[in-house]
Amino acid sequence: MLEIKHTICSKCGVGCGLNVISKNNKLVGIHPFKDHIINEGRNCDNCRNNVDTQILVSHESIDYDDLIDSGKEIIKSVKPEEVTILVSGTIDNDELDSVIDFSNENNFNLVSYEYNFEKIGSEMIPDYDEVEKASTIIAVGDIFRGNPLISRRIIHAKDNGCRFINIHTIENLTGYNCDEFIKIDDYSNLHEELKKLDVDGNTILVINEINDESNYMEIINAAKSKGIKVLPVLKHPNSYSVLNEVAPSTIEELNNKFNDSSVLILINENPNFYLDKDAIKSNKILSLNTATDYGAADVNIPVQAWFEKDGSFTNSTGLTQEFKIAIPSDAKSVSEVLKLLME
Repeated sequence: MLEIKHTICSKCGVGCGLNVISKNNKLVGIHPFKDHIINEGRNCDNCRNNVDTQILVSHESIDYDDLIDSGKEIIKSVKPEEVTILVSGTIDNDELDSVIDFSNENNFNLVSYEYNFEKIGSEMIPDYDEVEKASTIIAVGDIFRGNPLISRRIIHAKDNGCRFINIHTIENLTGYNCDEFIKIDDYSNLHEELKKLDVDGNTILVINEINDESNYMEIINAAKSKGIKVLPVLKHPNSYSVLNEVAPSTIEELNNKFNDSSVLILINENPNFYLDKDAIKSNKILSLNTATDYGAADVNIPVQAWFEKDGSFTNSTGLTQEFKIAIPSDAKSVSEVLKLLME
């Protein structure tokens, strides 16, 4: 028998709602959440592709006792200062709190990588209604291709007479749909381009990619000087919370921290997406991951996917949304595994 339950998309920082379809407690697909305030019954390819990867995951017959014991042995084999935990916005708010407590109580290093985004003041971040009512929108990067449901808000704003500007290093889908396209050689001079623009206080800067954290803060300062708001479209569903709780690292800082560590604990994170494969030189890797096989880890402990638990994500605008278990499973949460590792 098919069942449909409401939840929140776990792919990016937009915060869309979706319905999860299950059969005999197995994920089989998704269906649009018609009444959700953010995506209003639409889901993009980012969401669909993310769910497709989860359909193949099975959390049956997991011997947690042996896995926890193996994890304990790895942690106990080194000094606390030789252990580094890597966390990202792929985990929910309660789990993030558990990771921070686990790190503090054991005096481990705690790091994150949020693709060069930094924490900015909440007063600078608009909500989605403000995007639709803006007089000018400046999009940095290919928002239309990368974040279609933010793009939908921008299209509504254009229908309301909004001036739409795209800034990018290459011609792109967003540039083809804007009123003015500004091509730059790289992002290092982006803040200078912003200063040149004639805009009013009802202007919003939407940005989904940046190549350097120092450039990002220069962009933020340029926006402040113009009196405009900034909507960073963050990589993960709970990146906003991570940026507020864990100081993000640069690639260079991550490489140095990993080189100085003997044990690396990955919390639903895969650094191979943004680091060279030979960058991870830790003697041992312990992974808590929703996938049942993370090949780089010496010990992989499967944990609940977002649809298998209660939790909350805080999206890029700072809006926190709670979600309930959509499909029950025997898997343990990140918080439960960390508690067992502490015993």
